[in-house]
Amino acid sequence: MALASWLTRACKPYAALEPRFWTVPPAYHIQELCLCLLVAVTAAALSSSCSHSRSTPPRLPTGRTTLETGLGALLLLWLPVNVCNKLAVQGMPPSRALVEMCLPCHVYTGLCAFCFLSTRRRARVDGYSLMLHCAWMPLLAVAFPDLSAARAIAAPALRMGSLATFWAHHLTLLAAPVLARQQASSRLRFAPPPPPPRAAGLLQYLAFIYGFVGVLLCGLALATGRNLNYSLWPPPALPDGAYLYLGGARYRLAIGTLLAFVLGPLMRHVVVPLAAAGSLRPLGRHYPLAGASMGRAPVRGDEGMPAQAARPVTRSRSGTAKLD
Repeated sequence: MALASWLTRACKPYAALEPRFWTVPPAYHIQELCLCLLVAVTAAALSSSCSHSRSTPPRLPTGRTTLETGLGALLLLWLPVNVCNKLAVQGMPPSRALVEMCLPCHVYTGLCAFCFLSTRRRARVDGYSLMLHCAWMPLLAVAFPDLSAARAIAAPALRMGSLATFWAHHLTLLAAPVLARQQASSRLRFAPPPPPPRAAGLLQYLAFIYGFVGVLLCGLALATGRNLNYSLWPPPALPDGAYLYLGGARYRLAIGTLLAFVLGPLMRHVVVPLAAAGSLRPLGRHYPLAGASMGRAPVRGDEGMPAQAARPVTRSRSGTAKLD
């Protein structure tokens, strides 16, 4: 294949320095890049047609709560903090630091910040669904952490600071979708995609995951020679023998299929909702006036009471109001 030969010549300097570089053969790279691009474009086209077919758009909030503003600002703050950590503390060259800021958890940080700080439909419906689908990103980063750059720091204080930055950042990312789900469950701040069709959120997720992870990150890994998101060889923390069970050199297709069709929907519909329901009480109940921001006026006398505690008002046949 001509493209495989060209890729072999283009990546020859990287392959000479890293014996694991061609764990995935050049021909497999070309085939999988084309397949991921096809799936991403098809899913994006179907998602767009599904979005246009929706009849009634969901109600959206008109302003941000204090929690949303604070969490969104914290998430945005993590981006420059991580850049400074890579440049000043870990001593990475600017080109490598820039490339590593394209890793999934940093992109997920920007997505979560957008969902909390914006009140547009793209953030509160589409972005919210994508945030819950992609909640596996910080979860897998915590399960299989790559801390080699932080552990290589000579100064103990700086090394501990870099490690603390990693864990604090990822714990914030783990909490973000749970907090968003808590507020969505109270029907105050976020809205699920209204039926029909229910597949719109999944299609958006497939377009994102195959386009971002399958095309962009794999292409960037080949262009820079860096094992971004383990696109060139599997993680060292993988259990012995798991590489063969995942298809050997086709391990990316196997893992990508699991992330796209199993783990993503599982996070969206099971794991995050269960984590949110496991809290003591939905965060949305701490905002008794939030219903007014959704276009519903609060009942007089119930301003300081939760919606469940409000006393229903009915009318008698004579037209006078009475309390039940």
